[in-house]
Amino acid sequence: MVLSYGAWQSQFGGDPSVVGRQIVWPYTRVTYAIVGVARPGLDYPIGVGCWTPFERGDGRQVLAVARLAPGASIEAARAEFLSIVDRLEPASKLKGAAAETFTTAVLGDVRPVLLALTGAVALLLLIACVNVGNLFLVRAASRAGELAVRRALGADYGDLVRQLVVESALVAAGGGMLGIACAGGLLRVLLVSAPPGLPRLDEVRLHGNLLGVAIGVTTISVLLFGVLPALAAARVNSASPLRLDARSGTETRRRRRVRAWLVASQVALALVMLAGAGLLARSLRRLEQLELGYRAEHLSVAWVAWNATKYDSPDKMLGWGEQVERRIQSLPGVTAVTPILVPPFLGPNIWHAPIEAEGQTSTQVEATMDVPIESAGAQYFRTFDIPLLRGRGLLEADREGAPEVVVVSQSVARRFWPGQDPIGQSMRIAPSSARGGTAGPSAMYHWRTVVGVVPDTRLRQLRQ
Repeated sequence: MVLSYGAWQSQFGGDPSVVGRQIVWPYTRVTYAIVGVARPGLDYPIGVGCWTPFERGDGRQVLAVARLAPGASIEAARAEFLSIVDRLEPASKLKGAAAETFTTAVLGDVRPVLLALTGAVALLLLIACVNVGNLFLVRAASRAGELAVRRALGADYGDLVRQLVVESALVAAGGGMLGIACAGGLLRVLLVSAPPGLPRLDEVRLHGNLLGVAIGVTTISVLLFGVLPALAAARVNSASPLRLDARSGTETRRRRRVRAWLVASQVALALVMLAGAGLLARSLRRLEQLELGYRAEHLSVAWVAWNATKYDSPDKMLGWGEQVERRIQSLPGVTAVTPILVPPFLGPNIWHAPIEAEGQTSTQVEATMDVPIESAGAQYFRTFDIPLLRGRGLLEADREGAPEVVVVSQSVARRFWPGQDPIGQSMRIAPSSARGGTAGPSAMYHWRTVVGVVPDTRLRQLRQ
C-alpha cells in the first residue's frame, strides 16, 4: 500500500523508516507492505488514508480515472471507454457511458454559476462606468468656459486632453485601490463568518492574477469612460463657450445627445440587472421550498471509528455498532437513530441496480432502468421523518433469517405496478446485473416483498 501524507503523520508520526513495514488488514487478514508515502495535498477520494492495488472479481463498482493523450477530447474518451466495456461485457448491452473532466468530477459543474456571477458583476461594473462617464461629461461641460479660456491663451488640443486624462486616471486609480481594500476586508469577513464545512478556506486569498485583472479593468474604464469625454470636451470650439448664449446655459445638440444616450444606457443596464436579480431571488426561493421528501432540520450525521484489533470480525463489529446506536438513542434530545451506509449528497452513482418485478418478461427486464437503493435501519423513516403512504416501514424483526422485505418510493411503485396496489408485490435485483465474475452474494438477488410505499426523496442530489 501507499500511505497518504496525513496517515503517515497521524498514524506513524512521520517515521521515515515506515517504508517496508507490513500491516495486517482487519477481517480479511491480508498482509500489505508499505511501499511509499504520497505527497501532501493528494486527497482523492477525499479523506483517503492509503491506496492498495485493485483486485478483480470482488464485486465492487468502480470508476475509471484516465489521463488523456494530448489532443484527446472527453467525447472521444467516452466513446472509446464504451467500446472497451462493450467488448469485455457484451451481455451488458450498454446504451451509453458517462465521462467528465477530473475538475468537474471533484468540484461539480460550477461553470454556469460562475458565468452568471461574472455576467452580473460585469453588468454592475458597466453601470458604474456609465455613471462615472456621465459625471465626467457633466464635469467637462461645466468646465467648458475654463477650457475655452485655456485654448484662447495658447494651450493646444493635446494639453487639454492630457490634463483631463490625468484627472480621470487619478480618480480611477483611487477607485481601484479602494476596491482592492474593500475586497481584502470582505474576504476577512468571509473567512470569519464562513460555515466550518466550507472546503478549501485556507486557499481563499487575494491572488496576484486577480489584482492584475483589477488593474486591467481600471485601465480600460479610464480609456472608455474618462478619455472619450475628455476628447469631446477638448474638441469644442474655443469661441463657442465664450458666447453669451453658451454662458447662459445653452448646450450643443451633440452633447445633449451623448448625455441622453448615457442616461438611457444606464437605465437599460439597471433594468437588466434588476431583472436578473429578481430571477435569482426567485430561483433561490424555489430551491428553499423544494420538496425533499424528508425533514432536514435537526438532522445530524455522525462518523464513528472502531478498534479493528479488538473488533476483528464482522459479528463483533456489528455488535459494537448496535451498542453505539443504543447509547446515542439514550442521549437527551435524540428522538431517533438509524445506521446508514453512505452519507447524503455524495452524488447519484452510489448504490443502484436494475430491478426486476415478478411477472415481467425478459424483454421488460432488459429495458428496466437502474433504481437507486438505500440500505436502512429500523428507524430510518422515523429519523428522516419520511411519511409512510402505504403499508409499514422497516422493523427490528426484519433481520437475517426473516422474510426479506423492501420499501419502495412512489416513482418505483408507479413504474412497476401502475394502477395496482404495490403492497404484497415481489421484486429483486435482476440477476442479469451479475456479469463477468462481479456477482455479489446470492442474497442480493433474492425476491423481496413490498411492505410499504414512501414519497420520493432527494437524498443523493437535489436534481433527482
